[in-house]
Amino acid sequence: MKNISKFCFALFVLTCAGWQPQAETYSSYAGENLKHYPAHYHIIVSVAIDGSSIEIEDGSQFKIPASQTYEVLNWRTNDPVVISPNTSCLSGCKYYLTNKERRSYVDANLYLGPIIGGNNTYRLAYINYHTGDVLLEIEGPYGQGNQLRFRVEPSEQYILHTWALNQAVIVGSNDSWFASWFSSCGHILINSEKNTFIRALEY
Repeated sequence: MKNISKFCFALFVLTCAGWQPQAETYSSYAGENLKHYPAHYHIIVSVAIDGSSIEIEDGSQFKIPASQTYEVLNWRTNDPVVISPNTSCLSGCKYYLTNKERRSYVDANLYLGPIIGGNNTYRLAYINYHTGDVLLEIEGPYGQGNQLRFRVEPSEQYILHTWALNQAVIVGSNDSWFASWFSSCGHILINSEKNTFIRALEY
């Protein structure tokens, strides 16, 4: 009982002195790495031992099909990854994850959304439903400039009407090989709460 009391007291002292768990420190480190990349790049913070999922810097987790987990086994933490739409009707997955360091990609589905209020999580700070303009802000000290401005593809503004302020958003790339046929927008905005994404142009 004395040992437990001593441990609790020590934990209390460390907390008052500003000590934080290692996981929080690592999250900040991942966010710091993002300064070297464009807004649609993300940093891998963990890879499942069997390759079945990955987690990125904002806490989002993506599931990988069993037939492609072998590819993910070569991926490492701190690798940059880009999320883009999966246009294949045969895949069963909504997105591609492209590892820019390993030059490989896999199909994926969003399994868990960003940490609400996390250091590396963008949230919807402003929405103009008439013009399609949105502003994303990040709460923490890292990210690529803390604010991102987009104009949503006009043909997809109806989707924006289902979104609301303060919802978390993941920025991706609209870089499928024939994306320019349908839209000049270079990005996608993924709303995990609604399980929808919208093509958008950064400005």
